[in-house]
Parts: sequence; C-alpha cells; structure tokens
Amino acid sequence: FGLPLFLHFAEGAGGTGNRIVYTREEFEKVKLEQKGKRLNAKKYFVGKTCTIDICVTPTSIICGTLEEELIGAEPLNSNPTEYVASSWFENNYSYEMRKKISDIGVALGEYVRSRGFLGCFHPDFLIGDKDEIFITELNMRFGGSCGAYSKIQTATQQIPMLALQSLAFTNPDLSFDTEKINEENLKPLDYAFLVLKNNFGKPI
Repeated sequence: FGLPLFLHFAEGAGGTGNRIVYTREEFEKVKLEQKGKRLNAKKYFVGKTCTIDICVTPTSIICGTLEEELIGAEPLNSNPTEYVASSWFENNYSYEMRKKISDIGVALGEYVRSRGFLGCFHPDFLIGDKDEIFITELNMRFGGSCGAYSKIQTATQQIPMLALQSLAFTNPDLSFDTEKINEENLKPLDYAFLVLKNNFGKPI
C-alpha cells in the first residue's frame, strides 16, 4: 500500500516504540535501528483513535464507555505515535457511532469467548474521515487507563470493570442485565486522564 508507513513494534508501551516513515531511506534506517525486533508494517492515515474496555464473562459481554485517545502532542511527548491522554467526553462521537463500536466490541467478545477467553480486553479503533471504523489492535488485557476508568466508574456509581472481571471468575454463573449496562455506557462521561512524561532525560 505504499508510503507513508506506520511501523508497529512489539516492544514499547503506549506507542513509544512505533514510528512513521515517509521515505524508503527512513524505512531502511528504522529497520537497522530496530534490528531483531518483531515488526508489523501498516498503512498510515490520519484519523481519530479510540478504545473501549470489554469484560467477557460466561454469561455476558459488557462494554465500557468509549474512550478517545490523544496520540502525539508536543511538548507532552517527543514521538508522534505515543499515547498522551484519554477522554471520556462526547468528543463529537454520535450515539450511532458509539453504538456501532459497542456492537463491534460485543461481537469481538463473543468470538474470544468461543476460543476460551474470559476476563477483560481492550481493542483499539481508528475512525476515518468518512466515519469508517478500523480495528488497529487487540490488547488481551486492561488498557493503561484502566485505573483511572475504575475510579471514574466508582465516582459515577457504576460497577468497575475490574470488579466485574473478579466476579466473572469467582461467580461464573452470575448474570447481568447486559443490554441495560451497555446502553448506559453509550453515554459520555465528563472525565479525562493526562499522562505527564519526562522527555528531558534528567530529573525535573
């Protein structure tokens, strides 16, 4: 699919190890620098990045509130592919878009459960300029913002995803009103989460 390319390396949490290359020379240079590391080369295009936490239990697939991710924002970071912040605000995501992403989440949850998976996972999505939805990554774990989201859920009188995961293993026959929970989680929340990093190479 040609240049530019998004180079996704297995190492480096929060996108810190990823690169965008615009020329063949840049591609060869990064390959040499990252020699021996597993690499996925992907088509690069601009869009909005978002995610949802999903809890898979023996009886339910529960989707959390849509979370928009801010990627690349100097001077908060030095890498344009690096994760900076999360927001559970409305962020111009319509109800219809939120519902589509939640429905995809339920379908993914049903699939991984059919393969024997229980617990929480965290898919990443990219939304194109024509509202196309692309799945960019499946993280079979909680996302980096799960602690903040748990506090948000507690503050808004919801059962945190962390608690749902624990209940799924300690009470496997426990059932939930999944449709009601997933519908409620389509509503945005007035919370955000910012990651501050030291990019100066020394204590500040």
